[in-house]
Amino acid sequence: LAKDQTIHITMEETHEQLNYNLIELDSASIKNAYNFFLYEHADFSAPLTKPTTKHLLAPIETGVARVFNLLHSSNKSQKLSQDKKEYLIRFLLSEFIYEPEAFALFRELSQNTLAENIYNIIISDISRKWALKDISDSLYMSCSTLKRKLKQEHTSFSEVYLNARMNKATKLLRNSEYNITRVAYMCGYDSASYFTCVFKKHFKTTPSEFLAFLSSSRHQYVN
Repeated sequence: LAKDQTIHITMEETHEQLNYNLIELDSASIKNAYNFFLYEHADFSAPLTKPTTKHLLAPIETGVARVFNLLHSSNKSQKLSQDKKEYLIRFLLSEFIYEPEAFALFRELSQNTLAENIYNIIISDISRKWALKDISDSLYMSCSTLKRKLKQEHTSFSEVYLNARMNKATKLLRNSEYNITRVAYMCGYDSASYFTCVFKKHFKTTPSEFLAFLSSSRHQYVN
């Protein structure tokens, strides 16, 4: 699934197993894979047009599933070196390269916007109380220029900051090692109750409800 998409999910009671996992790939990893594929497939023409699709599909073979699960578990335990992770990511993405728009989509996903650069700065130290001035200093531009450039990308510093905090919060909650209060502090909130209010406004569900959903999914998967 490509970035900059809104996916609406409806939670419904079911007696079937909910077997799904997610891996987030940063633009640097996709860019490395894209450059590798271009080198390995020099005879393959990579169109310079923008992709019309925002997702790619591939069958889940046994080997692919094992690599996916290894990457997913390593994101929690941090057991794999960066080089090994890059190799495994290339293996996963290689399943898509013969899709008509794969190269165009990989190229687009490998290019960061200003908002994404700011997001990466914030997510690297999510517990810090970030201010616009901190980011503008990091990027060597004035606050007014930063706000103007973000406006051109149809976003703002506060929106990017909130998305970074909320995305990190869901990852920490999914990790199941931390309670809600701990996650709130890790994401830079001084109050767990305020964090809960922000989380509910952003995701239309509370952290407790989110944890309950994750718990029921894991229980169904085990059974």
